[in-house]
Amino acid sequence: MNNDDALHVREGFPGQRSVVLPRPVVADWLEDDPLLALLPSDVGFYPQAQSHYVERPEGTPQLVLIHCLQGEGWLEMGTSRWRVQPGQAIAILPGEAHAYGASADKPWTIYWVHMAGAQVGRVARLLGVDAGKPLINPGFDPALPPPYEAMISQLARGYASSILLD
Repeated sequence: MNNDDALHVREGFPGQRSVVLPRPVVADWLEDDPLLALLPSDVGFYPQAQSHYVERPEGTPQLVLIHCLQGEGWLEMGTSRWRVQPGQAIAILPGEAHAYGASADKPWTIYWVHMAGAQVGRVARLLGVDAGKPLINPGFDPALPPPYEAMISQLARGYASSILLD
């Protein structure tokens, strides 16, 4: 994993859309025993994300899903590295140290979401992923972008319980 921040961009891409709920809101939501035990805590769309790079040596408490629409990227976990191509997605389990980024030659365009809550393990099982098999192939189903767009729109409205339950 590379740590040269001068060459890497975590966010701020032209045309990007993203929403990140404040961590105290996520913690309160999960502590209050919500009706739904799965919360999209962060969601976004990064078009042609040149120099995109994220490194999390301690992992993250959320399940991270990244769906590549165009271009290419990569994922590193432990001693393994996966190439991510259009139509593929990666799922990173909570607590897994990882790094990922866009290809230098063909930067990826991605939708991404972080999910928190008691059901993230179930989501991972339904997707058939684990730390040794994080790559999935959802393809280019036209039904896939609308849920991401709906999450971005919904979370952009705010984070009151009435909005999160809507």
